[in-house]
Amino acid sequence: MSVDHARERYYVAVLALVGSGSLNERLTFAAESLLHLRPDELPNELRNDHAEIMRKLTRDPLSSEWGYVRRKLRGKNAYNVAKAIFNVFVKLQGGI
Repeated sequence: MSVDHARERYYVAVLALVGSGSLNERLTFAAESLLHLRPDELPNELRNDHAEIMRKLTRDPLSSEWGYVRRKLRGKNAYNVAKAIFNVFVKLQGGI
């Protein structure tokens, strides 16, 4: 298990979330980063959280022949996914 790789991928995802663009655009870029993670690279206690985040982010393909496909989450759902990404990142860093 490479927790360092998980930390890196979640760090990149959080950077995407604090970048410019709409929340759905930022979630799209965060999802692209998290796609590179395998479940065995995460601590057991975070695997379900990660799976739920990815389930919500990958309902639609991330890209098409024309480029990336923006996520289509609305309001509180988009906020909750962003918050879940940040929470996993904090846990990977050892908590607060």
